[in-house]
Amino acid sequence: MIIPRLLKRLRKADQVRALIPPSAIHGRFLPPHAATPALSLLYVGDDPVNDLGGEDNSRRERAQIDAWAPTLKQADQLAKAATAALAPRGQDLIAVRNGKTYEYDDAAQLHRLMLDYSFTFYED
Repeated sequence: MIIPRLLKRLRKADQVRALIPPSAIHGRFLPPHAATPALSLLYVGDDPVNDLGGEDNSRRERAQIDAWAPTLKQADQLAKAATAALAPRGQDLIAVRNGKTYEYDDAAQLHRLMLDYSFTFYED
């Protein structure tokens, strides 16, 4: 599954660490009363990777990365840092951003930028 790989990659990324500590990067949802700014990652689903030779050990999965912050500027900076951390393409992970959506959570009084990604990677 892609979420453990993303957590590891984002927690090690200098551009993300410059804005938030690794403990502010959460799997699944933003916990109640979590310190912000923060990132949360949500598994969305997967698609089989098939070619003429059939399935191989590659995977294609989708995940949503949410940047949460008290101000839109902070949420945008965090979203940009997460995007930069996922940009390098390598044999271990290819990330393609499908979209970016904004919302404001009135109850939490937080800005939220939602990044929708597709990832292609190989199973270990």
